[in-house]
Amino acid sequence: MKKLSLVLGTLLLGFSLGGCQKPPQVIPPPNVHIGAQSWVVDIVGTPEERSRGLMGRESLDPSEGMVFVFEAPGKHGFWMKNTLVPLDIIWISENFEVVAIRHNTPPCEKEKSEKDLCIMYIPQTEALYALEIKAKTFNGSVGDPVEFSWIKDQ
Repeated sequence: MKKLSLVLGTLLLGFSLGGCQKPPQVIPPPNVHIGAQSWVVDIVGTPEERSRGLMGRESLDPSEGMVFVFEAPGKHGFWMKNTLVPLDIIWISENFEVVAIRHNTPPCEKEKSEKDLCIMYIPQTEALYALEIKAKTFNGSVGDPVEFSWIKDQ
């Protein structure tokens, strides 16, 4: 019983001392906004993260996505190896503008070991970013402005 009293007393002391401190700052998750649409996103920037992308995800909520950040603008291609859900891919310029769209990109139907048989989807225009979201959910157009919540000077 003494141990329980000691533990409870310690917890109460911790709560009372903790009440004098500022509450921790809540940082909102990163968002991408294009027109009236918005997605909570994961941001990937290393070659390993970009290579893995959304592989293995069995579902994707219409309000979720993934932003790929590249080192420099280019015609960055995507393939759907080990991607289990169809996606819309939106390429975005360094000026935060939609420059290319690939709607309803299907998963690669080939065997996992047959890397070269998956189709590579390459935009006609250079982009610095790409956004992958659930297929058939993007209703924007080339030229639409894009806002990244984590970048202040756009």
